[in-house]
Amino acid sequence: MEHLWDTARILFGENNTKRCEEWVRPLKALLWNGNVDTVIASISKEALSRKGGKTSLFKLRSYYVSNKDHMKYDEYRAKGYNIGSEAIESANKYIVGQRLKLYGMQWTISHANALIRLRCKYYEGCWEKFWDDLKLKDYLVHGLIKKYKAA
Repeated sequence: MEHLWDTARILFGENNTKRCEEWVRPLKALLWNGNVDTVIASISKEALSRKGGKTSLFKLRSYYVSNKDHMKYDEYRAKGYNIGSEAIESANKYIVGQRLKLYGMQWTISHANALIRLRCKYYEGCWEKFWDDLKLKDYLVHGLIKKYKAA
């Protein structure tokens, strides 16, 4: 949607909200219902018929062509998936940023990934099951055996 709105603002002006909404609304509905190819065709047709704004329309068209396999919003909604990046960005800030970005923190990638995995298990409500399934005793025994074999 962000690309669609950006293009509308280029075509109709930043302050022409009404005209932008009129242009975006039907395309948004098509995208929401999984009709990306129809949107691509519509944008292509409009770009070819316009005198101005062709570049922004062709950029938008190119974006949708490149990403159409990831824009199956009707299928994603039917499966109960969140549409949009807000939930992911919020979870990232809460789960990752809140712990890893404390003052003075320095992390290797592997240690940061391990901590992120643990925090995800905790916030998913799977903390106890995670530790039960881990079989830490077996892990430590095998780890010690590997260590002594290497020495």
